[in-house]
Formats: sequence, C-alpha cells, structure tokens
Amino acid sequence: MVYYNLPKTVRIVIQKEEHILFCRKKGEKHYFLPGWDIDCREKAEMTLRREVRSIIRQPIKKYSYIGALGRERTNLRGKKERCFDLIFEVEMEKFFSLPTDQHIEFAWKHQGSLLEHSILPEKLRPALSSWLQDKRVFWAS
Repeated sequence: MVYYNLPKTVRIVIQKEEHILFCRKKGEKHYFLPGWDIDCREKAEMTLRREVRSIIRQPIKKYSYIGALGRERTNLRGKKERCFDLIFEVEMEKFFSLPTDQHIEFAWKHQGSLLEHSILPEKLRPALSSWLQDKRVFWAS
C-alpha cells in the first residue's frame, strides 16, 4: 500500500482555559475538531496557517504537532477512502469571538467531559483525553 498518496487533513486543538474549540455541521449532533484538507504539494504548516487565518481571523502565536489519526472517510464522489489527520495544538495571539459560518457552528467543550460528547472520529476522544493528561504525542486508528 502506498501511504503518501492518502489524503491528509490538518486538525487543530485550541484551548481556552479548560475548554477546547469544536465545530459541527449545522443541524448535526456530532462534533469534530476544526480541520482542513492539505492541498497537493502543500506542507501541513501552510494549510494550518492559511486556514486558521481565514476562519478564525487571528494570528497564531505558536503551534505544535500532538498526534495523528488514521481513519476512513467518504470522499466527494461517495467512495470510502483512508486518510490521515495530522493534529496540532494551536495557541492564538489573543482570545477571539467564535467564528460564524453559513454551514458550520463552533462551540467550546469542557475538556473534562470529552467522553460524554458525540465527537468524531470516535478514536479521537480517548486519544485526545490521554494527550490532555500526559501531553505525549499520540497515534490512533
């Protein structure tokens, strides 16, 4: 199997006090970390900076890689495919108002209650909960 051709996504963890920023499609019940597909021949850092600036409209103070998640998703053609989520902790220059979007709503969720919420992909919840406790880079699939 050739892994370098798999789609890759940047996902971000932004913390505010003891809360983490999540989003969901309007009308849906499942939350997910904000994230964006990495364009062909683009570095994850470029995607991270471009999309955070575009959506959150605030400069990044610093970021660090915290883990990866292998998962299956349905592409735009309706076919299932494997992909990788590269997950980064992002610290913003200053606190910000929640972004507004026509299709996505954002919400702060208390980090102590992650296992109680419907967060996708399912393997992310325990991996993120562990990372919040020990700050060790993780891999989940």
